[in-house]
Amino acid sequence: MSNHLAIAATTYVLQRHIQRVLGFDVAGATTTTVRPDGADGQLASPGVNLYLYQALPNSSLANYDLPTRDSRGGGTRKPTVAYDLMYLMTFHGSEATLEPQRVMGSVLRHLHGQPILATSAIRTILQSAISADPNFFLRNSDLANQFDSLKITPMKLSLEDLSKIWSVFFQTNYILSAAISVTAVWLESNEPAREAFPVLHPQVFVPPFADILIEEVIPTSVVFSPGVKVTVSGRGLIGAGREIHVGGATGALQPGATAATAEVELPSTVKAGVTTVSVIDFNPLGAGHSGFQSNSIPLLIRPNVASITFVPDASARKDHTINVTCTPIVGLDQTATLMLNRIGAGDPAGYALPLRTRSVAADPLHFDARGILPGTYIYRLRVDGADSELTRDLGNPDPLQQPFNGPTVVIP
Repeated sequence: MSNHLAIAATTYVLQRHIQRVLGFDVAGATTTTVRPDGADGQLASPGVNLYLYQALPNSSLANYDLPTRDSRGGGTRKPTVAYDLMYLMTFHGSEATLEPQRVMGSVLRHLHGQPILATSAIRTILQSAISADPNFFLRNSDLANQFDSLKITPMKLSLEDLSKIWSVFFQTNYILSAAISVTAVWLESNEPAREAFPVLHPQVFVPPFADILIEEVIPTSVVFSPGVKVTVSGRGLIGAGREIHVGGATGALQPGATAATAEVELPSTVKAGVTTVSVIDFNPLGAGHSGFQSNSIPLLIRPNVASITFVPDASARKDHTINVTCTPIVGLDQTATLMLNRIGAGDPAGYALPLRTRSVAADPLHFDARGILPGTYIYRLRVDGADSELTRDLGNPDPLQQPFNGPTVVIP
């Protein structure tokens, strides 16, 4: 990579690259790097002038160094960026002897024949300048250390494009010109990056492929209660160092488990909602290795409502609440809604009550019950998309004629 002198060094190297042959083709012709209007110095006549008019990030290399920081914001590597440099070449000399056109022919022929500035050529040009002048202003450039060569490409600019470029030079007459791009110039930050310690004891392991697969979890949804179990089927479910995880915690294997079928008791820390079941093979490569993990199968954990109580507010504000206790405990990072549907005579009202703000993950949950019409309601608690279980009237043998009938809560 290159430091902040890379752009200036590219212009200087390009100038010397052209000058190497220009004087042989057109006697006395030189290469300059001033403004096309001559405001920054004397324009050579005859000769060619190189003017850097634009620098654009290289789109194909824009994400080369991502990511450069870890989750804590620390640098893992030095940030780098690649730029394409756009140069306007103007050709000067006596029009009577067509010197501008002769210079143009010499430059374009040379750049087409040698369109690459290799790192070895860049190093030679810069070292030659430093040898002639130890205080050379680009003596600290490390352009020759970037891993990629510089490529010179002619730009096909229309007359309209050229007119737009020349319009930025106020009151400057048009001069015979052409444009080239030089890509890609790498710029590297000075910000230090963290380096890890070298490996003290390298170890190489070639373990056999871990054939772990979960094919099915039965049932696909459960109402949570202490000791609730699910059956997992697949391949390689048990073995030395292997555990079945539910929601990120280890489930307790029940007696009789095999590599193809295993009954697992859900961990007490599982949360309501959609969770996953997977098998993890710990340390198959020895200590310090994370191991292998199987595919994950979704499992719906339904909340289990233990009690529900309507708490009226005696004040004029009528700030009624409904308190609900359930298992598992609803975490602070989870969403909960109490759904109410009135049954019996009257308007079949329905409500979705929001959970009031709380600071701790503990029962009971308080739901805002202001403005609810009196009556008997079927309720269900929804936590992260998982609803508590409803009961149905099984008196009719037709499943389509078995409406929900509970659980219920009375709102006076």
